[in-house]
Amino acid sequence: RVVWLESGLVRDDGNAVEVVSKYLYKYSAAVHEQVWPDPKSAPGNDEVRLHLARIIPRGESSFINVRTPLDLEFAYWNCSSGAELNASLHLYNTEGACVFNSDSAPQIYEEGIIRETCHIPGDFLNDGEYKIMIMIVKDRSTSLYQHDDVLAFEVQDVERNSHWHGKWLGAVRPMLKWTTEFEK
Repeated sequence: RVVWLESGLVRDDGNAVEVVSKYLYKYSAAVHEQVWPDPKSAPGNDEVRLHLARIIPRGESSFINVRTPLDLEFAYWNCSSGAELNASLHLYNTEGACVFNSDSAPQIYEEGIIRETCHIPGDFLNDGEYKIMIMIVKDRSTSLYQHDDVLAFEVQDVERNSHWHGKWLGAVRPMLKWTTEFEK
């Protein structure tokens, strides 16, 4: 059992492997943006090369909390004219579990820079730390290039007006619509 203290407060308490993993994840630097300006030295191969990956918070500040909508933007050079390509992203939590996988619509592209953005609504992700893997896929089935941990970020909790103040369980935390009926 491990207790993780931060600024005099208990941040986590539990299984040693899980708590140490969360601690190491927290103090691995957040990566909100990576840019590779030169296609000759950018990560990739003869068919595709990454140009940029970035997280764009769509809120009132650059601070990311559970209510903040996010845009995950990726740009890459397509080096093969007539290639059918799409991007596939995998979002992982601190336990290494894939929270979700989402992909763009495959399209046939000429040579040039392809820019794709995945929109994550506010009130969807739970608080915690996340890492992103991006994959460029050809012909809907062949992975041309995969870049693990291309981005990393933390989602903070917000002050709540409910009676529950503990950690919300689950990988996601959607604000779902409910209807209630009462009969007497």
